[in-house]
Amino acid sequence: MPKVVIPLTDTQIKRIKSDGSIIKLFDGGSFIFDSKNAVTGKTLAVSGVTVNDGNNGGNYDVGYMDNTSSSISKASLIISSSDVAKTYDATISAVGSAVATGGTQLFASDTLTGGTFAFADKNAGTGKHVIVSNALINGGNYDVTYVDNTSSSISKRLLTISAVADSKEYDGKLTSTATAKPVVVGRQRGDSIVGLTQSFANKNAGTGKTINVDAGYTIRDGNNGNNYDVVLVNNTSGVITSKALTISTVANTKVYDGGVTSANKPVVTGLVAGDRITGLFQQYDLSILVILISPSRYSLSFLAS
Repeated sequence: MPKVVIPLTDTQIKRIKSDGSIIKLFDGGSFIFDSKNAVTGKTLAVSGVTVNDGNNGGNYDVGYMDNTSSSISKASLIISSSDVAKTYDATISAVGSAVATGGTQLFASDTLTGGTFAFADKNAGTGKHVIVSNALINGGNYDVTYVDNTSSSISKRLLTISAVADSKEYDGKLTSTATAKPVVVGRQRGDSIVGLTQSFANKNAGTGKTINVDAGYTIRDGNNGNNYDVVLVNNTSGVITSKALTISTVANTKVYDGGVTSANKPVVTGLVAGDRITGLFQQYDLSILVILISPSRYSLSFLAS
């Protein structure tokens, strides 16, 4: 006889016994979608149903018809980035990897690859945000939401500022010459340092002098210099040469008095402001007596009149 498929109502599927209990006409069965992908109007195949007719289903010639109005809704997937750690480079670039988070997951052989990653800002610090987007998932079976990673970090970059060797003539000052500027290593593109100067540790003439980097410079990195760990390096090969100092007697005229004293004082040329000479006089034997504080600062010349 031909196979006939007759849709049954719920009442027909269930039989009610005299005691009120329900006997289901059908039990069990296998149900499988035609594919795993999320979409509406999906085909759902059924097979292996047990017919409870008291005759092991022998009273029916059973046929199966696919359901074509079923659906698989998309799974929720929250994507973030793995923790990213880098040293400050004045950019927001980040090298991360996309991960499922927030209690969501990938199923079966689905994969999560690629993605675009960037720090929210360039500055050094902990608890930094990394923004993720454009991750690739095979298939369109997920409703994707992106959330920032909030436990990444940018460490400070080492910035070395070194004084350079310098040589000058004694001028009573600590300042280095205008052309001698500290050397900077580690500064990132787009950042700048202004007000860099250096000074001798003391003003006295000598070799092997220590030259220090002066305070008062400003690091312009958009973060008040906090993107760098700064190391200042002294230079110990500075030179301050002695300054020429000329002491000249001046002409003097007097009436003979049997002595050698002169009423006039020698003239000093080359003395730096702030230094002084005491006990300076001249006499007619053409010699000059000089008493000078810190004579090592000067190269002395005596000119008799």
